[in-house]
Amino acid sequence: MRTSRGMGAIRPELKKPKVIRRKDGDKVDLYAEGGETRSRPQNPSLWSKVKAEAKAKFDVYPSAYANAWAAKEYKSRGGSWAGADNRVKRD
Repeated sequence: MRTSRGMGAIRPELKKPKVIRRKDGDKVDLYAEGGETRSRPQNPSLWSKVKAEAKAKFDVYPSAYANAWAAKEYKSRGGSWAGADNRVKRD
């Protein structure tokens, strides 16, 4: 029996890169290693501790509530983020 999951589900290395086009016309690969569209914690050990606490605290992890709590808790403990600024910009 055939499934319609595609080759990415069977062999992750065959997953097609997701590319978006920015306003200035440049293409950005979202799966690029350390790409500019990805924020990452500056203190990975603190982030993993806070993530473990979120997994214990919330019934469903990952979820929007758990991730928001973890990010806020990480920031309150002195953690910071590296990478792209993904905040909403207002005109």
